Amino acid sequence: MKIKKKCVIIGVKNTVFCPFEVNDNTEISKYYNSVELYFLRNSKKNELPKYNSKIKVIDSKLNLFDFFAKIIFSKKFYFTLKTIITTEDNLIEKIKQIILMPRSIIISNKINDNPPDNIHLFWGHYPSLVILNLNNNIKSKISIFLGAYDFRKKLEISKIASKKSEIIFTHTKKRVRQIKNFIKCNKKIVCNYRGINLDQFKFNFRSSDLNKKKYSFCTVGVLEPHKNVEQVIYSFNFIKKKFNKAKLFIIGRGSKEEDLKKIVKNLNIQDSVKFMGWLPKKKLYRILLSTQFYLHFSKVDVLPNSIKEAMYCKCFVLSSKTFAIQELVKHNQNGFLVNPLDLNKTIRIVKYCLENKVAKSIPLAAKVYIKNKFNLKKNIKSFYDQVSK
Repeated sequence: MKIKKKCVIIGVKNTVFCPFEVNDNTEISKYYNSVELYFLRNSKKNELPKYNSKIKVIDSKLNLFDFFAKIIFSKKFYFTLKTIITTEDNLIEKIKQIILMPRSIIISNKINDNPPDNIHLFWGHYPSLVILNLNNNIKSKISIFLGAYDFRKKLEISKIASKKSEIIFTHTKKRVRQIKNFIKCNKKIVCNYRGINLDQFKFNFRSSDLNKKKYSFCTVGVLEPHKNVEQVIYSFNFIKKKFNKAKLFIIGRGSKEEDLKKIVKNLNIQDSVKFMGWLPKKKLYRILLSTQFYLHFSKVDVLPNSIKEAMYCKCFVLSSKTFAIQELVKHNQNGFLVNPLDLNKTIRIVKYCLENKVAKSIPLAAKVYIKNKFNLKKNIKSFYDQVSK
């Protein structure tokens, strides 16, 4: 395997609560002698991930001297400020960018002083500020990722950074046309699915842990309004009326947790619903491996990793119809796409999976599909091949 010298990756915040970013960075490091990570926001000590020796998180904190000598009195400061102010972004977004601007200039200066082989923006929104101040003659190959969050914001700086990049990565085929319409210039756009680390499933589980418990249901994610977990609970309540032994495990935390517990109490199903909080990977996978059904009724998620993990664990997945979800869940083939409000259809699908022998092929197909299309190692290899050309 050909190894390149150095890659710089620019993110927003260094945190264990973004596990796919940590996994991607770790896998990318296998192709370089060193990987430098820069972040625009500070992290708490208790949420810092542990990386291998090849990966170095570069300190880009501002001190008073740097702020005045290298920021306020630099041409870059006024150039970036003018760029932000003259965009059509809303006022709140402009303020956020101005707050992050000093640190972005510090990062740009560090990269300009010691250019790497590759520069990659892990996110295409605020990290784009860094690209604005890179030297025009820098020889590093620049790439950027544009995904769901970037398109909800559609910042002008993302458009500018995309035009300065040689490759634009995205994680759905459906997004490619949107990117072309957004940047309005001819750039190489590559769909490279975000993969999951299949090696993390190689725990020494007891055989009893791998047996699917009949009538078991699960959902995973932050307990926030956009995840629509309340509808998971209402659907489960409807299912339980048909299958009295049904159990639901809710994994995650968030601002809606107490409200969701009240819904469970009002429906009088406390004995059948368990709030698990966040779990270590081994405990999470043990639950997924022993659960029959995975319910994901989010309003906005785009190909979420939690669905990929459930499919790899051979759960029957029932998902809401979010953007590009058909690229992950093939209805009636490796899972099911449902309207969360259509309770009768949901119960018909559950009944079909429980009573029809033909349905046994669906979770098997799901695991194979994830292994072939959403394998982290394969997809990071594809990323490296693209940026190495």
